[in-house]
Amino acid sequence: MKHKYAKNIILLLIAVLSLLAAGGCSDKGDEEDNRGFYLYYINREGTRLETEEYEVEADDINEQVSEIWQELRKDKGTMASAIPSGVDIIWCSVSNNVLSINFGSYYSSLDSISEIFLRASLVLTLTQLDGIDYVSFYVEDQPLKDSSGSTVGMMKASNFIDKVGNSINNYETTTVTLYFANIKGNALKTEMRTGIYDSSQSLERYIVEQIIEGPGVDGNYKTIPEKTSIRSINTSNGICYIDFTREFLESASSVKDEIMIYSIVNSLTELSYINKVQISVEGEVDIMLHNQLSLNTLFMRDLGYMEQ
Repeated sequence: MKHKYAKNIILLLIAVLSLLAAGGCSDKGDEEDNRGFYLYYINREGTRLETEEYEVEADDINEQVSEIWQELRKDKGTMASAIPSGVDIIWCSVSNNVLSINFGSYYSSLDSISEIFLRASLVLTLTQLDGIDYVSFYVEDQPLKDSSGSTVGMMKASNFIDKVGNSINNYETTTVTLYFANIKGNALKTEMRTGIYDSSQSLERYIVEQIIEGPGVDGNYKTIPEKTSIRSINTSNGICYIDFTREFLESASSVKDEIMIYSIVNSLTELSYINKVQISVEGEVDIMLHNQLSLNTLFMRDLGYMEQ
């Protein structure tokens, strides 16, 4: 059973700091007990996710899923259900910490924004339950596919938010243009991606995280080693400064260094307020990428690497 979330934010911060000082939480259940349990809805304008604190009554995991599904279908004053009225579940099951949900045929008729909000609502809500780390989606017994025809696969909360403790009511839809490598790794290809991000974080962070995650379109390939993390990212006077972890310097298979760099630069300069990009690793800029390309420069947009 989930405990109630402390309403005084100062007390919450003190509690979190105390946990960190003690070595942190060792599992999801302990972490969520401190955060409380939330149901995710959308605002009446249909532009962002909002939350309501909730206490789950059922004890059995399957009964908990059923209880939450019924709650999520309700409108809540200024908030609306992210589940369109025609969407129904044929079956669902929990196995090895994965909740599989099989929807009826109506799910396929949803527009892209409604579909993403529905997925986000379910994943962010249900993965708070002990025993559920991932949600896998099916439509009439077939794995759910995205607009490009690729299988969506298992989803976890970090697909929509990557930091525990972020402010709530900050989830918005966005469409960005990303640049990935072609099959030879010697040219760039674009990919439009619509998703939900936490607007308390920067849009540039979201973009780079999506590049690290990799493409969702067949024929596009990763450009950044998958274990790479962002240490910091900020924009000032039209320059976006990114600091990566050491994994950024690992080999990215057959992708050329220029393709690796300009997948980031061109994606970020799609934003009107970014003109140049400075890349560093562990705080250092005087670095040669793979002993071939210096990072000690301000990179500008270059479409000369696009596949012809």
